Amino acid sequence: MELNSEKKLIVIATDYFFPNSRGGTEKYIYLLAKYLVLYYNVRILSVHKTLKHEYFDGLRIDYILPNTDNHRNTIKGLQAPNNLQAFDEYLSKQNPDIIHFHTLTSNFNTYHLKSSNSKNCKVYFTSHIPGHICLRGDFLQNGKTPCNGKISPIKCASCICFSSKGSLMKKITKYLYYGLTPNSPIKLKLKQLIDIERYTDKMISVSQWQKDFFIKNGIKSSHIEICRQASNKISINKSKSNNIRLGFIGRIDPLKGLHLLLEAVDILRNPNIMLSIAAITPAVEHGQYYASLRSLSESIPECKWYFNLEAQKLNIFFSDIDYLVVPSICFETGPFVIYEALAAGVPVITTNMGGQSELIEDGINGYLFNTLQELIKILSHLDKNKLTTSNFFHREENMIGMEMQKIYH
Repeated sequence: MELNSEKKLIVIATDYFFPNSRGGTEKYIYLLAKYLVLYYNVRILSVHKTLKHEYFDGLRIDYILPNTDNHRNTIKGLQAPNNLQAFDEYLSKQNPDIIHFHTLTSNFNTYHLKSSNSKNCKVYFTSHIPGHICLRGDFLQNGKTPCNGKISPIKCASCICFSSKGSLMKKITKYLYYGLTPNSPIKLKLKQLIDIERYTDKMISVSQWQKDFFIKNGIKSSHIEICRQASNKISINKSKSNNIRLGFIGRIDPLKGLHLLLEAVDILRNPNIMLSIAAITPAVEHGQYYASLRSLSESIPECKWYFNLEAQKLNIFFSDIDYLVVPSICFETGPFVIYEALAAGVPVITTNMGGQSELIEDGINGYLFNTLQELIKILSHLDKNKLTTSNFFHREENMIGMEMQKIYH
């Protein structure tokens, strides 16, 4: 597909995109790109070991080689990844007006931001995950209580080291490394935030709590814009049932909290509650966790598992549930699935934290809980006809592109 010389060129850089991976970040980028192509030339830039480019639903994806240098200093961000030259050559060839980063990994990191900043183009960065601030990636102090989001070498070192496994001496050694050494991961995390602000024209958050946490860690409020996720209205033909039908959609990851939902349903042993799980095939590192979930689900008579459902089948999934349960035990930046559930007229039961609590009004378009006991109480008193969809918060998917277009200008 040739570029239109009359239109500006936007390059969207991401480590993850369809068809090679799928998740909330990928959906966000897809919706953004599908809108932007109406007004700009758009190229998605990702990494691949063999392909130079391919197309996904009319969107062109260009590839550079991934970083293959796994030296400790490269992983820590103390030296440039070995794909930086290929990235520079790509930018020089394309000469974009805007480059917009959506991931920070060894394949695209602050070295790539800095390089882009030195070119004649505007640079933007959207943060989709808590890990851009929190080394644990969940903002749970010692893995138990919500954190205030402020990076502190002493506090963060204690959280990371003393909640981990190992001998006391090993924990103390780790604590001294994380809390006191000049190039500790915590201090490098703070430096990364400074570099993100320094080398970008704007940072974009997809939730208010995330913007607040960036500000707590020194980023100027004027440098951050919010552009939330969104979903088109989903038309479903609601199937009929006398049971209370619960659904879960998401990754098999302890942070997603599926174990809490399974434990709650198992404890209740209510024959009128049915549970459907639409999961993404678990990563190898979560194999043991997945096995424990399957074992627990076997004690629940009405529990069904589905894997890697396509969009059309997800719509059918929504039509067969009365409530979507999002039991994440971490701060979510969206999550995308809540937007989709509300767009389908399905109320949401979710944890009272992060982006989840920004979208759900307790007793209006769903229910919020803080503990397993509160979740059990909610599930034991559900009335499938109590909530009305007229109260549901909804954002059309083109809002992502429309708001980003204003930010670009």
